[in-house]
Amino acid sequence: MRTAAADRDLLAIADYGTEQWGIDAAIDFIGGFATAFALLGEHPDIGRERTDLGEGIRSWLDRGYVIYYVHVGDEVMVGRVLHGAADPTARL
Repeated sequence: MRTAAADRDLLAIADYGTEQWGIDAAIDFIGGFATAFALLGEHPDIGRERTDLGEGIRSWLDRGYVIYYVHVGDEVMVGRVLHGAADPTARL
């Protein structure tokens, strides 16, 4: 599951990738996040605990982007997908 904010992040990443490398490369890059999301769904505790950002928040670095998520019941909820250089405290 993803929040609306995470979906907007992915759209912005796709737009940037399309401008920089073309549509095919952007599609491949965005598709890679599905693999990361599946991994987190199968192993939700592999991400780094981020108690500095809030209770239950974890992060996972994937190809220069940080996926911020929480484990909710049997599922993982992706809250944001931010560039590694972005300040998460201003966006979470």
